Amino acid sequence: MGRTGLTRYVVGAGGLVLVVASGAFSQTTLDAPVGEIVAYEVDSGPRDNAANVPSVVFHVGVTIPDAVWIRLYFADVHLPAGSFLRVTSAFDGAVQHLDAARLAEWSNTSAYFNGSTVFVDLVAGPGTTGNRLGIQHVTAQIGDGGVAGEFCGTCDGDDRVSSDVAYAGRVMPVGCTATMYNERGCFVCAGHCMGAAIIIEFNVPQSNPDGTLQHPDPEHQYAVIQGSIDFVNGGVGNDWSHFICAPNSETGLKAIEAQGEFIPISSSLPTEYPVDLEIFGYGVDTEPQNSQTQQLSTGPLLGTQSGGNPSWFHLADTTGGNSGSSILYKGEIIGIVTHCTFGCPNFGTIVNIFPFVQARRLCELSYDFDDDGDVDMIDFMGWQNCYPWSPLPPGCEVFDLNDNERVDLDDLPPFLTFLEGPQG
Repeated sequence: MGRTGLTRYVVGAGGLVLVVASGAFSQTTLDAPVGEIVAYEVDSGPRDNAANVPSVVFHVGVTIPDAVWIRLYFADVHLPAGSFLRVTSAFDGAVQHLDAARLAEWSNTSAYFNGSTVFVDLVAGPGTTGNRLGIQHVTAQIGDGGVAGEFCGTCDGDDRVSSDVAYAGRVMPVGCTATMYNERGCFVCAGHCMGAAIIIEFNVPQSNPDGTLQHPDPEHQYAVIQGSIDFVNGGVGNDWSHFICAPNSETGLKAIEAQGEFIPISSSLPTEYPVDLEIFGYGVDTEPQNSQTQQLSTGPLLGTQSGGNPSWFHLADTTGGNSGSSILYKGEIIGIVTHCTFGCPNFGTIVNIFPFVQARRLCELSYDFDDDGDVDMIDFMGWQNCYPWSPLPPGCEVFDLNDNERVDLDDLPPFLTFLEGPQG
């Protein structure tokens, strides 16, 4: 891919505006999915536990030869109250526990485990019957990381440096980056990064010498709540998403509690260019051990692209895996990295486009009416008491998602998303 037409940089009243002729750039998204599906079926059949203490009623080892990591996909699992699955890596001893509620949050998958073998224990609660473990397939990374060659998105050499900010996580399995942007632990990312059973990893270790990924322990992996995802994959300038994560299966902590840091979305955008920007993300790299680990990229923000959907364009290095990274100006988020071109510039969605602003309200409003840390049936009673009064009684504005100054049925679906589990 490369340049196929005319590109002009025009100085306007506010600075540079990119004027792109039709077909001027061949643009591509900046995701970097890894892993492959490997057939692997296991069925324990129904298992009972007549004892008055939890007992392992089925044990299996899952081995994928030459795999550097494994993730399990379950099916037909039955876990009565007090029963759970215990998954342990033979490589480093990392462990995850999944009861019925946690397994649902994880969309019937496990965390990512380093190494080629994991052990799975079906632990049956006291006096339970019909416990069952089923594995449908696994995903694994086999072979080298494939990080050699030229990357779309590097601008006049690659000058990224390793970083460790607490608010930027790696999105798996799509290979993207997401950012926590408020004290409630809401995330923003690119729309084309969304999919089924995605998770966010923090405190990501260095990759292997061949570029294959290593994963943090399950206590640093968080399942995205599928019902919380709102996104648009509309191409350059209209590519965004936001969501929340379930509490960690091992610690019970939300990501914001464990990481302790977020970076806000800016309420004002630069109007003169160029300006310096920062991008933290998990892009691929020709230095294998840095590939898809967190790195900082800096460079000039040149302005906005005209024609089609307005978007930022910049000269900071962003490679596959950087999709969803936040574009930061003066320590605040002004955009979301989405697309690249060979030889640059690179592009991102502007945070103040109206659909994106409206969508974020789902994460920014607090539906915790009684302020007890959960959105539960007490809060639903609050919603009912607010429906359908106009003008809104004091406090009811927290349920008015569509800003029409009343609580109506259009406000109910997003509220029910939060009612299904703890707040993000």
